[in-house]
Amino acid sequence: MASFWFFLLLAVSSWLTYVVIERQVKTLTRTPIWMLWLVLMLPVFSMTLWMLGGGDRRALPLFFFVFVASFVGYVALIQKGRIASPDRSLEEVLPLDLPSDPPPPDRSMKKRNSSSAIASPGASTT
Repeated sequence: MASFWFFLLLAVSSWLTYVVIERQVKTLTRTPIWMLWLVLMLPVFSMTLWMLGGGDRRALPLFFFVFVASFVGYVALIQKGRIASPDRSLEEVLPLDLPSDPPPPDRSMKKRNSSSAIASPGASTT
């Protein structure tokens, strides 16, 4: 019964992975979505087969390599099929009217009359 739930979870997570890849990566690359999905699911499938085969603990470091290879393969497939963005001129990237620096603060401090600081508001000092 536990294997049923495991395979159900595997199927649902596989489907969700496919949907996420399809929505997020479809506009970035011409690489087929199923190929990207297969490369991402390779660690999951290999670990599932390993567990069904008995699951020896000595093979665990091998899965680190599978995860890294899957990530590198995924990025390589995206880069290989990358859709070129239309060339934009430098003026489109950088606006021509760059904002000027704000003026420096006024450093000339006028001496205040000490009596005006003490006077009540509304009282005139002469």
